[in-house]
Amino acid sequence: MFDLIIELATNKFYLILLLISLLVLFHWLFIRIYKFDKVKFKKLEYFYLSAALIGIIGMSANLRIWWTSNELVYSKQYAYSAYGWVRESAYGYYCMKFNRRSWSPNNFDEIVKEHDEVCEWFKNVSETISKTVKDLEESGEDPPDIRFSSLPKISINDEFLITELSRFKTIIEDYQRIRQTYFHLKEKTNKTTFEGFLLIFSPILICIALALRFTKVTGEIKIEKANQTNSADLKSRTALTPSKMNRISNQDIEKYYFEKFRDDYPLPRGVITYDDSPDVIIKGERQIGIELTNFYIEKGSRPKSEQVQSKLREKIVSEAQRSYLLESGKKIEITFGFDEANPIKDKKKLITNIVDLAKKIEKCGAGEVRKDIYGAISELCFVYLNDKEYQNAKWRVMQVYNVPLMSRDRLIEIVKEKEERALNYKKCDEYWLLVIVDFINPAQDQEIEFDNFDKIQTDTFEKVIVYKTLFGHILEAK
Repeated sequence: MFDLIIELATNKFYLILLLISLLVLFHWLFIRIYKFDKVKFKKLEYFYLSAALIGIIGMSANLRIWWTSNELVYSKQYAYSAYGWVRESAYGYYCMKFNRRSWSPNNFDEIVKEHDEVCEWFKNVSETISKTVKDLEESGEDPPDIRFSSLPKISINDEFLITELSRFKTIIEDYQRIRQTYFHLKEKTNKTTFEGFLLIFSPILICIALALRFTKVTGEIKIEKANQTNSADLKSRTALTPSKMNRISNQDIEKYYFEKFRDDYPLPRGVITYDDSPDVIIKGERQIGIELTNFYIEKGSRPKSEQVQSKLREKIVSEAQRSYLLESGKKIEITFGFDEANPIKDKKKLITNIVDLAKKIEKCGAGEVRKDIYGAISELCFVYLNDKEYQNAKWRVMQVYNVPLMSRDRLIEIVKEKEERALNYKKCDEYWLLVIVDFINPAQDQEIEFDNFDKIQTDTFEKVIVYKTLFGHILEAK
């Protein structure tokens, strides 16, 4: 197995083949099967950057070994030269002979004795470093360890001899420094077990990082193209928001959703008919009835639900503008953002407060209005004034929403509501429940939870499928 990994990491052809295989695998997994959205593709960066980082660390170890190996050649030659200088200094010491003369100092005998001792000492040292530089070069061995402290001890008093020994000691110390530099470089040419692992796996990790990166780019391009090419589709989706539902029939809406769903989900073979209770019937080997419903984050009967609040916002802003103009207001344009945490409760009071706010800011310059000016109106979180007057000036709602994570409890609630109505369904071999999350509708838009999702239990429906429009996200909740 290890030999196979070595072969893979060192063969260019195998590495290219690995990269292509990973590209196919990652495109299939992340784009076709799991259909990553922008957020998940962003999270994917953590993985490919980590793989790339580990690969780079491995490459840096390889670079260090390559660099120090080259430097080691020069460092070894330098150490050989320093060794040669030590050897020449030992062999080249000149042993002098002295004859007593009438002018010789009183301690002549002592001086001659010390000179002879030093001469003999150098001869002994020469024997310990008998190998020549050529011998070392031919054998390729490392520069030998020579320390002045390990040489035979000698005690002398003559200043000239002391100077000679000090000079020789300095030459040895210089050699030792050069030798230590050589061994320090030599140590760097060796790799640790971890570095050995990185050197082997670095090419593979780089391939993984590149494949993930290419897949991320492809996925983001696909999402961007979907946003651009579906601009007309987005307009038609906007027509399905609660304020415009009355323009088309429920069956048309359900047909629209189902046609989008069947593009993203493989259905059993059969003839598809659009009906009521259930909304869709597939007549094939088995007759499958599919009931469609929208996944609203909250029940529309609750006053604070987005279904109720979105209608109130539009209505209040429209009525506030009409009241403002009736009181001789200017034909300016104001954009309002509402705080989801403070739902609208008193409609009349809020209209009055907005009219008063408009009067207060109508002479201000264009731009975002400071929070302290409208801080008393808790329902508002953003106000923007365009002080230029227009013939058909219009006040608008610009709402920013937090997209929550899908609630499993809310899904169970929806399933139970549909189970109660299942007794009135036309007879089929099995029933599916298709729960639509229309991303364009803030009352529905939510992130579908894929990871660690506990399947729900229902005896009525064979399948419960959550489908998010445009993105094609599909969760088989049962």
